[in-house]
Amino acid sequence: MVIEPSTTPGPLAGCEYLVIQFDRRDASLSVLDSYAYTAGSRDDALNDAQQAAMTAADHRLPLQYTVIGLATEATFTPSR
Repeated sequence: MVIEPSTTPGPLAGCEYLVIQFDRRDASLSVLDSYAYTAGSRDDALNDAQQAAMTAADHRLPLQYTVIGLATEATFTPSR
């Protein structure tokens, strides 16, 4: 099977930012609330990351939150 880059946009094509949660206990990464932010929502991403970090600190959880900018290069989808 050969998988080529898709000609249709992927699920992150219109997204500019993600807030990534890093858990030091098991080195896992996850997207905060499974949510992506558009270019105009940069401040929302920063605020959500800060709020999540404060909540984690209140619960003494070793979590770190990072806002990352996305540049989607290609999307690969297996054919059916």
